[in-house]
Amino acid sequence: MAQTFLWYDLETFGRDPRWDRIAQFAAIRTDYDLQELEEPSILYGRISPDYLPDPEACLLTGITPRQTAENGLVEAELAREINRILSVPGTCTAGYNSIRFDDEFLRNLFYRTFHDPYRREYAQGNSRWDILPLIRLAHDLRPEGVQWTTDEAGTPVFKLEELTRANGISHDDAHDALSDVRATIALARLIKEKQPRLFSYYLTLRKKDQVRRVLNLEHPEPLVLADSLLTRPGGCSSVVWPLTVSPDNPNQIILFDLRFDPSPLWDLSREEIRRRVFSSREELAGEERIPLLGVQLNRVPAVAPLSTLTGDRAQALGLCLEEIRRNASALAGKEDLATKIRAVYQRDSASGDTPGEQGYTDPDLGIYSGGFFGDADQETFRRIHQTTPSELATAPPTFTDPRGPEMLRRYLGRSYPQELTSEELQRWQSHCARRLLAPEYRNALDFGSFRKKLHNLMALPDLPAGKRKTLKDLLDYARWLDEHILSAR
Repeated sequence: MAQTFLWYDLETFGRDPRWDRIAQFAAIRTDYDLQELEEPSILYGRISPDYLPDPEACLLTGITPRQTAENGLVEAELAREINRILSVPGTCTAGYNSIRFDDEFLRNLFYRTFHDPYRREYAQGNSRWDILPLIRLAHDLRPEGVQWTTDEAGTPVFKLEELTRANGISHDDAHDALSDVRATIALARLIKEKQPRLFSYYLTLRKKDQVRRVLNLEHPEPLVLADSLLTRPGGCSSVVWPLTVSPDNPNQIILFDLRFDPSPLWDLSREEIRRRVFSSREELAGEERIPLLGVQLNRVPAVAPLSTLTGDRAQALGLCLEEIRRNASALAGKEDLATKIRAVYQRDSASGDTPGEQGYTDPDLGIYSGGFFGDADQETFRRIHQTTPSELATAPPTFTDPRGPEMLRRYLGRSYPQELTSEELQRWQSHCARRLLAPEYRNALDFGSFRKKLHNLMALPDLPAGKRKTLKDLLDYARWLDEHILSAR
């Protein structure tokens, strides 16, 4: 089985993967020496009338519903084609911040269209990777050979367009998916050339069993972690101590940041620790947050042995190794601490949720909160992809999971409304109108806010002609929705 990278990027109509939609998908397949193997793939996603794009996202990419209506794929066909490309055996999908952003959009797309959201990530020798954490690790541990950028405070800047500019990498059309893919590959080649051992080491972490061996809970040791949450002037790494597995997520390991005194972990009650972990900054009102954080085994965390951190690099990162070792020794003697920390992270039995989460009844939002579909429904999903849309509309299959029937109605409405009966079409349009006027999801734009935002943006002085054209396209889309959905009889 040939092992290949599939470098990909998405441009989207918003920032929230649970709600927003994909505007553009681009991908290039390379070998492990980062040489291209075939022509790039470029796809556009056509949005459906139950969704409003974020105008600011459209201004950033220049992609509007008008463009995707002309050359885009409906959601069911977009999902089918992307899944086919990413599911080639031996594929390691990779991108720039792809695991936290792009992969989440794909998971939600596949979930809404009856594809397994996860299978392409692990089946048939497949895996996923992300070079942004590698870039952070290289900046902090092995910065030689790369030109780095910082803001006025000295905090490192890891925006793709900033790093490509600093290193003379061609990136003429930032926020075009194919341009971003080529820039990502070029940056990966630079790191591979300048720091080949670090590149090869981090590539091994795409397998969660290898991450579990590094984050050894049976014999814990201090480890270097580079993470966005740790970003500050000088770097984005600290030294951490593995404490325990999250009680509700076996793929999450809870860590303690060894820059800080660990004694509150045993001096404070479980409830007080919980409050000082999950409360907002405003709620803490100046109190010190307990520096616990979680890393996901299946998200390729940027962890490395403490031996990789030289004294010079520790000093540059503001890390006092003597104090870190003292804090680590204190934690090493607290073998019963894991039980207490697991209790801190235990779901609230009253609400069924961890702090900060909120449940929704909308089945579109149930990829994580709704649980896995059973075997019978999985078999139904396979039949859906083997059945024509007209047959699905006239003889819909039965589901065990209560989410299924409504998801199928939306699947047909979004992608194949021409197959619906007049009664079902009216039902679909009513659903679209409700969603546009009063969406359940708190992060979603409603129709009134959408139009107000467009008019406010149009009123900006010195708005470039290209951006004005984008906003006019969006105003046309709003008028179309008003005429064909909101005013339909």
